[in-house]
Amino acid sequence: MPVLYVASWDDASGRAEGTRTVYQLLLPRRRHADGTWAWDELEVRDSAIQGLGVYPRPCDAIDWADVRVPALLPYLGVESVVEDQHLHKCLLAVLHGDFTSLTVGELCARHGGTYR
Repeated sequence: MPVLYVASWDDASGRAEGTRTVYQLLLPRRRHADGTWAWDELEVRDSAIQGLGVYPRPCDAIDWADVRVPALLPYLGVESVVEDQHLHKCLLAVLHGDFTSLTVGELCARHGGTYR
């Protein structure tokens, strides 16, 4: 499972004095055999509300009973709305798998541990 760690500040400035919360953004992995996407951590089942729903699935990658860092999952439905052309381009890139996987160590080595 690809995981991105993202930070959110309690105000838009992103300054050090603001309260910061770190989340893990879980993304699907691409199956090399057939090029399809897999969500090992989730499963689709009938919803008690209506239609289909997405539910946590037991797996080795994340222990849903003891999540130490809050997890974010992209909500992509039949209709996903973005605010501008840049977000549209980013969303399409992620959905198409047009991103490079890096370890945290590789990322720190490239950028010195500071990202803005």
